[in-house]
Amino acid sequence: MRNRVHDPLLIREKVSRVAFDAELQVIAVLPESTRPQRAEELLDAVAAAYRHFDHPAGARFKASRVKPLVPVMNLHPAGPGLFGRRSVLGIREAACLWHPPGAGDETPLVERSGSRALLPSARGVRGGAPVGDTTAGKPRPIRFPEDLLRRHHLYVARTRMGKSTLMHHVAVHKMREKAEGRDNDAIIVVDPHADLVAGLLEQVPESLIDKVRLIDLADQTRAPGINLLDTRVFSDRDRTADSVVRVARGLWEQWGPRMQSILEQTVKTLHEANEHPETDQGSQHTILDGLKLLSDGNFRAEVLKKVEDPFLLEWWARDFGSWHRQYRAEALAPVQTRLSYYASSKKARVILGQSRSTIDLRETVLEGGILLASTAQGAVGRDVAALVGASLLNLVDSVIREQESLPLAQRRGALVVVDEMQSMPGVDYESMLSELGKFGASFILATQSLAKLDDLSPTMRDTILANVGCLAVFQVAGSDARQLVWELGKERVSEDDITSLDVHHCYVRATVGAERMPAFSMMVRKPEDGDPAVADRIRAVASAYTLSDRDLAFAGADSEKKVSEYRRLLAERNQANGTGAKP
Repeated sequence: MRNRVHDPLLIREKVSRVAFDAELQVIAVLPESTRPQRAEELLDAVAAAYRHFDHPAGARFKASRVKPLVPVMNLHPAGPGLFGRRSVLGIREAACLWHPPGAGDETPLVERSGSRALLPSARGVRGGAPVGDTTAGKPRPIRFPEDLLRRHHLYVARTRMGKSTLMHHVAVHKMREKAEGRDNDAIIVVDPHADLVAGLLEQVPESLIDKVRLIDLADQTRAPGINLLDTRVFSDRDRTADSVVRVARGLWEQWGPRMQSILEQTVKTLHEANEHPETDQGSQHTILDGLKLLSDGNFRAEVLKKVEDPFLLEWWARDFGSWHRQYRAEALAPVQTRLSYYASSKKARVILGQSRSTIDLRETVLEGGILLASTAQGAVGRDVAALVGASLLNLVDSVIREQESLPLAQRRGALVVVDEMQSMPGVDYESMLSELGKFGASFILATQSLAKLDDLSPTMRDTILANVGCLAVFQVAGSDARQLVWELGKERVSEDDITSLDVHHCYVRATVGAERMPAFSMMVRKPEDGDPAVADRIRAVASAYTLSDRDLAFAGADSEKKVSEYRRLLAERNQANGTGAKP
């Protein structure tokens, strides 16, 4: 450490205080066959790492001439010798020696330690689902105990960091336990991107193939029918209407009380008409018939003949019937525009436009079956995927709540796995996590960011964090890390630890029994290889409850006629509005 500037003030300060006789040696260990210049290159890189710490008050690191050394004779630093230069360091210069390379320092060939490795409690991770391995020392298996699997989970991670893989391990374990007769819970998986469901299909045990119901919206050859107004499946009129309205409110940017009232009364009216004894399952109305109900007076009159709720009849007569044509057109336009979106989508028409649901989702849940739903957001569009996914989750919510009157021993438990939960607005996650646990339901939810939960509800973030028994945090953005360190334990994990996690590495905070375990680090295991033949067999079984290419073509042609009629009615209405005619 030398200062080449001979400033009298610096010299006086140095000699007037305590000083240290120091000798700093850096040794490069290389094979004998290596050229000497290689040692100079390595040492220059070390010196360069400290160059931006040079201080005008002294303390400049400079590599001197490289000398070959005999290892046995250089176990300890040697002095400069009789004619060598001594390094005398003042207090400030000695303090400048301590400069550990920071995250922004360029230090070639220096490998950083990364995130902190924390061991789990041995008692808390024995038995249960094999999900990962320890990251400290020799890898040891980590399992999620059965008690932990009956609690709610939240996994937070950037995309492709490993949260879906962790979900995969838990779901596979539950299926294997079910196959062995040790678990009777229903398993529901809703995946907006298809990868999670595709992996699970190959892991279904042989004995459970017939229990699996597959909904794959990306399948171009077959499609399920999901009538949101099918009274056999969605039996509660008010809950059905509330579900549709909540999903619409979450998807549609512009929303107001008038839009909500129109959509709510439309859904309730069609649902009640479907409940009428004269309506058979093959002629039930669908959500797409809402367009015709709002625009076709003759159709509306036929539907209202089957409605017995006096409030609904009064609303259509007093409120809807009293609107002048121009006001009615302005009021209905936003609702009609959004319903037209579903009617104009070929995939949505096939799935949502069938009078009878081809899958009895209620039976699947109550009998402890397995429902794997790939809503395929990339194939069918965000709105259709969200509507189907949210409707499935709201149905699960309804079926589980219906067991409230049953004794605890008779209630059917359920594991509900939802990847990218923020992609399905309109689901009352807060209520589900707060209330459905006592009915035997456990939820595993995953999101890319806590900020996305704020978009669903201002209280969503805090409510979910307060109700989960297992929190797995993968690499996330800094804003999320600032809050999550408090959930994991700020004395054990720092923000830098979280933001620098490697792929498939996470920190876990878990509650097992009555004990909340300290946070520990984990490397999520890679999924085992599955059997594609099993997935093919499940898809073959699905032919019994899905439509074929021929059926899809027929349904598409029939829906095209309906859309043409809707457009004709809207054109007539717009023309009438232009003439100033009254309703």
